[in-house]
Amino acid sequence: MDFFSRQLIARRKTKWLIIYMIIAVLSIVAANNALFYVCVHVFQKQSFTLIEWLSQPKSMIVSLGTVVIITVISALQWKLLREGGDALAKQMGATVMLLHTAERNERRLLNIVEEMAIASGVSMPSVYIMKNEPGINAFVAGLDQTDAVLVVTQGAVEQLTRQELQGVIGHEFSHIFNADLRINLQLISLLSGILFLSDAGRFILSHFRDSDYRSGHHGQESANPFVFLLPMAFILFIVGSVGLFFARLIKSSISRQREYLADASAVQYTRDNMGLASALYKINSFKEGSYLNSAYAEEASHMCFSEPVYLFSKHLGGLLSTHPSIDQRIQAICPNWSYATMQAAIRHQSVSQSQTQGTASYVPDGVLSAVKHTSMKHPMAATIGQPDVSHTIEAKQLIHAIPDSLRMNLHIDSKVQAQAIVLGLLITDNTQLSQSCFAVIQDQFGTDFRKKVAGLVELISDQPRKFRLVIFELLLPALKTMNRAERKRLFNVLREIIQLDRQVSQFEFSLYWLLKKQLYGIRQHKQPSIHSLKSVDNEVAILVATMIAVSGKSEDYRRKVFKTIMSGLGFSNMLMPVAAFESAVIHTAITELAKLSPIPKQSLLYALEDCITEDGQIDCEEAELYRAIAALLDCPVPPILTAA
Repeated sequence: MDFFSRQLIARRKTKWLIIYMIIAVLSIVAANNALFYVCVHVFQKQSFTLIEWLSQPKSMIVSLGTVVIITVISALQWKLLREGGDALAKQMGATVMLLHTAERNERRLLNIVEEMAIASGVSMPSVYIMKNEPGINAFVAGLDQTDAVLVVTQGAVEQLTRQELQGVIGHEFSHIFNADLRINLQLISLLSGILFLSDAGRFILSHFRDSDYRSGHHGQESANPFVFLLPMAFILFIVGSVGLFFARLIKSSISRQREYLADASAVQYTRDNMGLASALYKINSFKEGSYLNSAYAEEASHMCFSEPVYLFSKHLGGLLSTHPSIDQRIQAICPNWSYATMQAAIRHQSVSQSQTQGTASYVPDGVLSAVKHTSMKHPMAATIGQPDVSHTIEAKQLIHAIPDSLRMNLHIDSKVQAQAIVLGLLITDNTQLSQSCFAVIQDQFGTDFRKKVAGLVELISDQPRKFRLVIFELLLPALKTMNRAERKRLFNVLREIIQLDRQVSQFEFSLYWLLKKQLYGIRQHKQPSIHSLKSVDNEVAILVATMIAVSGKSEDYRRKVFKTIMSGLGFSNMLMPVAAFESAVIHTAITELAKLSPIPKQSLLYALEDCITEDGQIDCEEAELYRAIAALLDCPVPPILTAA
């Protein structure tokens, strides 16, 4: 199953989520009505048939009140979560990890995340750490790839080796590729209304328990002034338990198979099954397990790497757990495993960690079947959402090839420094007007900032062009900390510099719109999907002509290739648009094509890849523009391998 098929399945799951939610709400309404009917029957000595009860004003008030409470709580939670992954990370008690951290384990984690981000083509997420959580766990959160954050517990950072941590991070990145992010937040917001009743009842009951304890401790016998709430607390708790049951059932029905797929994907990315299996084994044998102390652990249970809450019944837990059992997950990626072999593997890791890093462990046949590349004819598009160990190695080499003098600037937690590097990247592509660019920068940022940018331009100019997007990706966590006014000023300066020579280069186009997407989202979620390329034939023609023009070949060659590519898409009579690089026209076309549903989007990317591989070679400019366009279409392409 490839990236586009998984995206399509994710969209269908959203529809089922609404159906599950309706069933859950109706069940809670029924439970509420049943409890109130019992109260009326016992205390008021009134009996009704089912039809009579449902027509009573009391029943209508109970039903309507239940629906209103669930709807309001869910809406309020969604309003909070729409701010993105940062909102949930902070709600869970996590704090952002500093990019310049000197703590060894934290530095190791950041290095792994950087390598995985570059290897996969996904933007570098902000990394959060849950300092007060000794359990081994992690999750990713966000509305989409642009605002994803990675949250890791202190226990995972301290207890896992690099190899194990790499398996866990690979697992979490796969949730980004599989379009799980938005579904996860939708689940939290929808189920928060259901869980609210249970939480309210539990809160009141715990208040009475603590109050009774304090009363007994001090020898006081005064009555609790809120004792009249006790029956209501029991009702809320019982009804809420029905909601908790359905919330668990919904999450488990959506979450379990995704966990198997994420495990298989992690093995694909690292070509190493033992790292992930060893991390799972440690959770099983670790005293703290994967449990979280956070009050929001239940709401976020479906997002976590492993089950974060204790399930009191093993048999019921098998039905309602959001994750397959640890044994089942290890068995899926390590057939015929045993406790003895796993213990031996962990001992081997601890003894020879430096030797095992970067090597490939044995991966049994069939483990990668769910994520193997499906189109060798289109190797670039086939790697979307499916990077492998070769891309991880390529990413590591790219990062380490950046000179220390420049790499140090990338690891500074400074949005000012990050803005300076972005402007340095832009000026590097426009050296003939560098003095005019510096004048614009000085006017907006001052002399000291201009000098900083000038020094960075010299560093960046000495590096190969293929490092540009790598440097840009590593800057994103710092850039995302800018406030609204700072972002507006930066984009004003970028536009002014780009327009100095009255033309827009391919790199200027890529840098500007990729940054715009990362900082503002540019999402199309509320707009209807386009299910056929025929509906956007003009936009397709514009992108195809643009990609062909990058080759710099003659017009006759471009027209021949254009006709071949468009005929393959079913547009044999289309005329090739003007070859000039018109940034506004291209961006308008991409914005419309971003609405495509996954399968026609896949066909489009295949065609764009054919445009730049027709002559049997891919140069840096072609690869750069292809990856930028794919990213704007929400399809992350891993770096083009140097060996290829």
